[in-house]
Amino acid sequence: MNKEQRRLHAYDAGLLGGYGGESVGWWHDYIRAELDRAHDHYAGQHSALLDALDAAESRATAAEARVALLEGLLREAEKAVEACGGREQPAFEAWAKQARYEMTEHPLHYLFLDEKTNAARKGWNAALAYVRSALTAKPEGHGDE
Repeated sequence: MNKEQRRLHAYDAGLLGGYGGESVGWWHDYIRAELDRAHDHYAGQHSALLDALDAAESRATAAEARVALLEGLLREAEKAVEACGGREQPAFEAWAKQARYEMTEHPLHYLFLDEKTNAARKGWNAALAYVRSALTAKPEGHGDE
């Protein structure tokens, strides 16, 4: 909507009748003056509301740009995490074997029977979760302003 379409148009009182005696002209002038003052009053409020709307739209546009930037960064981070392609499990097992951890697994589900090995795997998974969250965290300087 352009400025002209958003402009508050003045009320036109039209032709006022001349009946009523000699003070009719004064009353016509008074009514028109009051209509003009009322229009100026409401046009000022209307203009302030339009300015506030323009400012809100500008902030929304800036916020949308920040969201798009963050979504792009998130996609890049997700690609980086996906690049592991499940290689973290064999990497853990290689590390645990080298550190001489007991590697016997439960026969029905993937849990290590040895408490030390199971705790190490939980720590490994916690580290992976931390790295994933760090990769997808909001970068500094892109917060709310």
